[in-house]
Amino acid sequence: MQGFDFWLLFGRLHPMVLHFPIALLLTAAIAELARLRWRRDWLEQSALALLMLGTASAVLAASMGLALSVADGYAGDTLQRHRAFGITVAVTACAALWLRLRPTRIVTRPRAVYGVALALCVLAVIGAGNYGGALTHGRGFVSSAMPRLLVGTEAPIDRAMLEQDHFFTTIEPILQRHCYRCHSDETQEGGLRLDRRYTAMAGGDSGRQAIVPGAVDDGLVDIIADMPNLTRLDLADSAIVDDRALRRLGALETLVTLNLAGTAVTASGVRRLRDNPNLSQLFLWRTAVTEDDREVLREDLPQVRLNFGARLAEPAPAADDDG
Repeated sequence: MQGFDFWLLFGRLHPMVLHFPIALLLTAAIAELARLRWRRDWLEQSALALLMLGTASAVLAASMGLALSVADGYAGDTLQRHRAFGITVAVTACAALWLRLRPTRIVTRPRAVYGVALALCVLAVIGAGNYGGALTHGRGFVSSAMPRLLVGTEAPIDRAMLEQDHFFTTIEPILQRHCYRCHSDETQEGGLRLDRRYTAMAGGDSGRQAIVPGAVDDGLVDIIADMPNLTRLDLADSAIVDDRALRRLGALETLVTLNLAGTAVTASGVRRLRDNPNLSQLFLWRTAVTEDDREVLREDLPQVRLNFGARLAEPAPAADDDG
C-alpha cells in the first residue's frame, strides 16, 4: 500500500467539484440576461449569489485540476488547453465578481465591463468542458456525434514515422483501441506518447522503453506493469494477456478498473489480482473463467465488482400435454 498523498487525493476530487462552477456560472449568466429583460430585484440578488458560489467553486476546481495534472501524471496538448481554459474560468469569474461588488472609477463603465467578463467566463466554461471531455473520453468525444457538415472531414493520419505497411492493418488498430486515448498527441498520461516512434521508444516517466524490439509479449506487459499512477486499463481482446501476464499486472497498486474481456485468462490467473489494494472493478466476460469459478472468485476478491457480462435467460420448459 502506498503512503498517503494529500495532493493526489485533492486532485482526484476534481471530477466531483468541476460541475458546480459549470452550473452556477452558466445560471448566473442566464439570471443576468433575465434581469436585463424584466428588471426584478430578486433576479439581481440571485445572479450575485450564483456568481459568488460559482467563483468560489471555480477557484477550487481549478486548484484541484492543477493538483491532479501534476500528481496523476497527465500531459499533452489537450491537458494544456483544458488547464488554460480552467484557469481562465477562475480568473474571469473573480474579475466579474470584483466588478459586480466594487465598481471603481478605474473602469468607466463597470456594468458593461462586468458583462464582458461574465461572457468571457461562459465561453471559457464551454472550452474547459470540451477539452475536459476529450481528456476523459478521448479525442473527438463531442465532434464524433455531430453532423459531418459541422465538423468537416477528419485530419489525415501522420504516417511519416512508419516503416512497414502492415503496421496500419495489424498494430495501429490495437493502439487506437487500447492506447491512443491516453497516450497520443493530445493526452499523455504518465508522460507516455505512443503515436510517434521516437516518443514510444523513449518511454514515459518510468524511464522504461515502451516498445522493445523482439519482445512482443513480455516487453509490453512489463511496460504496463511499471506505469506509475495507472488507474484504468483496457486490455479487452488483447492477445498478450494470459495468466502469466496477470502475475505482472498484480503489482499495479494504483489500478482501479481492469478490462480483461475476450482474453485467455483463467480463474487461477485472476486470483493473482486479489492483493491489488485499489482494484474495484474487473470485466471478465468471454474469458476462460467458467460458471463454477465465478462464485469462488467472488469470495477470493470480495472488494472487486466482477462483471461477467449479461446472461440470457433460459427458456421455460415446455408444458406437459399429458398433465
